[in-house]
Amino acid sequence: MITKMIAVDDIRLKNECEKQNAEFCDFEAEDICGYQVLPGSNPGWQRGSPRNDSDDFPITDHTTGTDSGYFMYASGVLIDRELRALLASNDFRINSADKCLQFFFHQPANFFGDLNVYIKQSDVNLTNLLPIWSDKFDIDFYGVVWRKSQIQIQNLHAFSFQVIFEQYVESILPGNKYGVFIDDVQVKESYCLKPEDCDFENGDTCESIATFYMYNF
Repeated sequence: MITKMIAVDDIRLKNECEKQNAEFCDFEAEDICGYQVLPGSNPGWQRGSPRNDSDDFPITDHTTGTDSGYFMYASGVLIDRELRALLASNDFRINSADKCLQFFFHQPANFFGDLNVYIKQSDVNLTNLLPIWSDKFDIDFYGVVWRKSQIQIQNLHAFSFQVIFEQYVESILPGNKYGVFIDDVQVKESYCLKPEDCDFENGDTCESIATFYMYNF
């Protein structure tokens, strides 16, 4: 006798389907979606892969879950002055009142440094901005996992905006390593998925790995 079975999961009705477009970047292509390292960055951000780079890198990227994928990173050895590395996206058009910025980040154990995120609207100077999200890395912190962050952005007033990632390192403990890695950056025309909406897919436990922020301009 032949037994047949079918299963379904996570059925939702929405007004429109999500679009995979230029607002998602996994850094697999060499053009890195038009992201640019801003002048004055020291060190600069680079595109890297676990298969051909440092032993301090994550063992997989987040997109493919293998050692053949790619991500962006800024890393090095601490010196006796502060270091800033700024990576800016292309301009995003403002088509709705609400935006959800989602990305994955990684820091090896025993590394130092901060990861800051800025939203730069087209009519605002970068020097006048404060981070909308920050995470301070300390020794023996994140280790081997990719962590997810979500930032709900509301009330943008300009015609367009950029997402800017900053690796910031204070001038302390020269000789120690610093570094941060990012992957799968997405800007969605919607509210962010909250921890209570978790479906536990792709190994994510949502509440334990996600940070959720509401930011109003």
